[in-house]
Amino acid sequence: MEIRPFREADFDQLVARWHETNRVSFPWLETEQQHTLDDAGSFFRSRLLATCEVWVADAPGTLLGLIALAADNWIRQLSVFPEHQRRGIGTRLLQHAKDRADSELRLYTLQRNLPARRFYIFGLEFWPQDFIFLALLLIIAGITLFFVTALAGRLWCGYAC
Repeated sequence: MEIRPFREADFDQLVARWHETNRVSFPWLETEQQHTLDDAGSFFRSRLLATCEVWVADAPGTLLGLIALAADNWIRQLSVFPEHQRRGIGTRLLQHAKDRADSELRLYTLQRNLPARRFYIFGLEFWPQDFIFLALLLIIAGITLFFVTALAGRLWCGYAC
């Protein structure tokens, strides 16, 4: 897989896949369901191509996704096509944007778009509602570390000193 700049030859296929992905990803967003392919093409050309650097994730002969990075370091669009999701393509696109940005990146996600708000630590997948459990786990780990070091210190000094 390579990440390369958008080419005009990509336009029709890329817009069709992007439009399809938006419709599948946001079934609860009525306005997204009402957009036509022509609307998507018009938006893509007038709003994204005119104001953003658009980069495409591409495997030989297959478009996998895209990222549109504006000059103010806002990611205006990040889309990985449905059959290629959960394979690290979005991570690679974000890393590419980080490498190109001159400062912090900004990305807006809809609160209701839970799959886009997942994060990973040590290979474990966490959802936004898991933060309370993660915080509790870290508190327990801290208390356990305190008691283990206190006990180990008493044993060491009690017998070795």
